[in-house]
Amino acid sequence: SLEHHGLHGAGIGVDREADLTALTHAPPREMSSAVRSARKAQVTLREVEADAPWPELAAIQRDYLASAQVPVEMAFLNRPMVFGPAPLRRLFVLEERGAAFGFAVINPIYRDGRVIAWLLDILRFRRTRVWGIWLSTVARLGALLAAEGTGLSLGFCPLANVTHPRMLPSPR
Repeated sequence: SLEHHGLHGAGIGVDREADLTALTHAPPREMSSAVRSARKAQVTLREVEADAPWPELAAIQRDYLASAQVPVEMAFLNRPMVFGPAPLRRLFVLEERGAAFGFAVINPIYRDGRVIAWLLDILRFRRTRVWGIWLSTVARLGALLAAEGTGLSLGFCPLANVTHPRMLPSPR
């Protein structure tokens, strides 16, 4: 319906969805190693109330941003972290031997009015000697969501598999 209005379409990338069956039954060697490393270091992933006060998480956020390539909260591809009421989000705390050192936030993806998957929107953690925290967290979230019967999106990958848009072709 927009084709004749002079608009331009652009293929800008893809959403990356994790294959939870493969991650659960035949994970890549690096992921298995990361999970073993996290287990050995007693790293846990625990879901908590998203609107509960978590001063440690705000401190983790500050530490993360202070050492990041972009030292401010970006709001283009991700929903910024909100410490306080955050309806529809799920918050998980990463702990090493009982001490919080990171957190993950997932947002729902809907189809026909029901949640079909969750987007890994934010994963922040302090420096740690434990290898593979990102991989082990994805593995653990994937196992949890697979058990719930939903999927896991790892987010938008700009410029990956760019194709000419089928629905809104650009004028030549």
